Amino acid sequence: MGVRNLNTATKRRTKLGLELEQSAKEIVAHLKGDVRLPTRRIVLSDEVDVKRIRTKAKMSQAQPITPAGHSLHANRSSTK
Repeated sequence: MGVRNLNTATKRRTKLGLELEQSAKEIVAHLKGDVRLPTRRIVLSDEVDVKRIRTKAKMSQAQPITPAGHSLHANRSSTK
């Protein structure tokens, strides 16, 4: 593989691709400490009100909630 000529390659690159490339460069600079990006810290409580979550999501007890958001029954059948 040769080195890409960025001048001609830019014509074929999408806006999304260019934005993703710029975002990746910003992340690397942040990790190196060259720039400081805004961050958020989210603290989850230890207690979870499962009944309230099920009620709000209009789910029955037959539809278990898992951290990945899919059915516990699907997890059981895929691990056998």
